[in-house]
Amino acid sequence: TYLIAFSLMVLALILVQFARTAWTFYLFAAIYGTAHGASFALLSPTIAGLFGLSSLATTLGVVLLSGTVGGLLGPMLAGWIFDIMDKYQLAFLISLALAFLALVLVSRLKPIAVKEVEHDS
Repeated sequence: TYLIAFSLMVLALILVQFARTAWTFYLFAAIYGTAHGASFALLSPTIAGLFGLSSLATTLGVVLLSGTVGGLLGPMLAGWIFDIMDKYQLAFLISLALAFLALVLVSRLKPIAVKEVEHDS
């Protein structure tokens, strides 16, 4: 289900490339916002399922730190692109390319193999 939410975010970023009217931007915001909220809610259980509960805190911390760095640098990069080009299209294309790359990489993740512990009888 995480991949579905992530795919909807990528779809919304594709949609915004063709947005020319206010309602298409509203549609983009509705799809992207809903998918982002869903993916954020599904992030912790997805990480636990992929990497196990023993590494949940560390893995979730790395993922959230990465997202925070992107949230810090992304708007500055988008603003810089807008200052140079007087439009945001390239910024959204870069965002789309990075999101698509992340979708491909995340879709290739496989759950870890759980080792069975033998108990003495």
